[in-house]
Amino acid sequence: MGHWETEHGDIILSSAEFAAVCQAAQKATHDHQATVFEETQSFWKGLTRKEQTDPEAYRAAKTRHIAERRRLTESALRSWGHRSVTPHAEEIISDVDWRLSHPRGAKPARVLKSDLPFPTNRTTEFQAGEGSVTFDKERNTVRWETGQYRDVIEKARSSVAGEALFNRIKTVKWTRGTGGVFRGDNEISNEEADGANTSPRPTDPSAPPRSRPTARSTPTRKATASPAGSSPTSSRNSGGHSGR
Repeated sequence: MGHWETEHGDIILSSAEFAAVCQAAQKATHDHQATVFEETQSFWKGLTRKEQTDPEAYRAAKTRHIAERRRLTESALRSWGHRSVTPHAEEIISDVDWRLSHPRGAKPARVLKSDLPFPTNRTTEFQAGEGSVTFDKERNTVRWETGQYRDVIEKARSSVAGEALFNRIKTVKWTRGTGGVFRGDNEISNEEADGANTSPRPTDPSAPPRSRPTARSTPTRKATASPAGSSPTSSRNSGGHSGR
């Protein structure tokens, strides 16, 4: 059945790395929106004159289109080796569905490029599934935050912006004064903490040299900040209090 989980935290980057990580999120999101826009245009061009003018005919055509896109994606996902699955296909379909939707009875209209939230170099917040990536330019800080749902961490990390963030973090060059932690928590760790009333025991689970931040935390991982100028450390919640 699954349990709720959540993840959040901040990392501080050098000016150069901050710009690079931000640009990675911008490019990935821009490319995603471009794909969504192109599909909305293709859908509109494939409509009959009646479907382009009659609200109910348009609604029926849109429903068929989205259902077929989902059927093809699910079929590919079930196939051996996930044959021909477009990266982030489910996120694309969801966004296309949203953009093609109109209030019941409203006159159908082609989706305009200005209708989509294309990022610019001034964009500082990016949606990541049921989470978000926020860039603070004044402090060179990146904040990662998810909601509190079942499987929310995996969905957020595998979203367009989430994947761009974590892939780019893997190549970050950490320097003195940079780093940070992402904290994970879930329902099980909270229940165990209520029953045991214990505290987490520090470990160094998977971080390469200690100067690296724990950007690969798991839902039950806990992290603690280090003194200024030293490397961040992490700890895994080993049957204890979540610390939240």
